[in-house]
Amino acid sequence: MRIYFEQIPEEGKKFSFEKRFSVDDTDYVVESFEGVIYPAGDGYLLDSTLKIKISDICDRCLERFEESFDERITLEIVKSKNNDEEKEVELSDEDVGFYIVEENIIDLEHIVMQESVLLRPVKRVCGEDCKGICSGCGANLNIESCECKEDIDDRWKALADLMQKKQK
Repeated sequence: MRIYFEQIPEEGKKFSFEKRFSVDDTDYVVESFEGVIYPAGDGYLLDSTLKIKISDICDRCLERFEESFDERITLEIVKSKNNDEEKEVELSDEDVGFYIVEENIIDLEHIVMQESVLLRPVKRVCGEDCKGICSGCGANLNIESCECKEDIDDRWKALADLMQKKQK
């Protein structure tokens, strides 16, 4: 969904849409992205809510699971001051709520995709109690137990012996 700057009245323009997309092995289902865009100074203010369901693979047990998020998103949208020189600029903490556009349109689908990917936690775990998989046989320890004997690295053998003596 694209909104041209000239389509945004002083009282604001309401929007609402849904979207599905995937990035690598992660599926995103935007159940709703709705809000209002207001003119604000030299730019525009986007005030919205994002309801999303993320389907991902657990980092511990490698099983697929879903997680839902309900977030409020507020961004200031500004038109880029097109300088002839291409230069890198480091963003400060105050710049995080900015969305810079090159043209006279706001691409809401692009914004929702960026915000959705940012909501995905770096460490994906299906639950705090997830036991993961056995490093020996590959069994999912949440579903079954395994008969693998825990191998102790020879470098830690002396410490393991001390621990056994201390327990006696």
